[in-house]
Amino acid sequence: MYHTQGGGVRKVFDIYNSTTLNLFTDASVNKKSHTRQFDDVVAGCLPLFYSDEMQYLDRCGKFWMLEPTYQYIRKTTNNYGELYGLLLAFMYIEQLTTGRQLCPFTTFNIFSDSKISVCALRDWLPGWLRHMDENGIMYNSSGAPVANQHLYHHILAVISNIPDWVNIRIFHINGHIDTRKLMHIKKAYNNFLNSNRYNQEFVSFKDYFALADDLHQANNYIDNYTRHLLYDSNSTGIYGRRIEPNVPIITERYPHPDFKRISKIFSFKYKNL
Repeated sequence: MYHTQGGGVRKVFDIYNSTTLNLFTDASVNKKSHTRQFDDVVAGCLPLFYSDEMQYLDRCGKFWMLEPTYQYIRKTTNNYGELYGLLLAFMYIEQLTTGRQLCPFTTFNIFSDSKISVCALRDWLPGWLRHMDENGIMYNSSGAPVANQHLYHHILAVISNIPDWVNIRIFHINGHIDTRKLMHIKKAYNNFLNSNRYNQEFVSFKDYFALADDLHQANNYIDNYTRHLLYDSNSTGIYGRRIEPNVPIITERYPHPDFKRISKIFSFKYKNL
């Protein structure tokens, strides 16, 4: 069975559709010591779109680039930063689709090289929601509280505010791929099929090879972008403030996540929650 995201099987080539915005997320960590559990992290989100019309914007491969967003986070983990990058993507979508101006995009693809973050949102979240107590605390299959769960709650809350006409899909892709090397592309392709639950009949190697340069160039761009900001002490992102990872994120705007909307995006059964 094909894995579906956002209601129905769609060709990966939708990334070259002018009504699609592709958001690439990543995080860079400042490993000052191998004995430290927590380090400074910069999470980022790179929005890219394709258009045949002349645009007065920067380019990344075949794409036009909108302004990246990022957040500088002190004393946290790389996994927290990767998940925060996904949060930035959802916040970007929310900002575009709930504002006063008409949004030219109807489909949003989110690409992350963090398999654990993508799997957590797409595969493990249903179980966590089923094991959520009356205080909103989610528990994993071992009965322990889910790590970084205030970020998951914030992502769920933001999703609840995104209009129903918006189609969102999440993909895991390999990071640090040299597309000049065929073996790198083959490895990235196989991992893409496995981690996103596609088969070769749906996405052939020829298909993937045709878009590999653009996918991995964008991933490398956001990786380098966050790494550069990590060592720039004057960095301030579009969302502005620096936060400590254990400070709860304010979600008063979204007191009750819309699980029906959430299940549509992450492709699990609402009735099972």
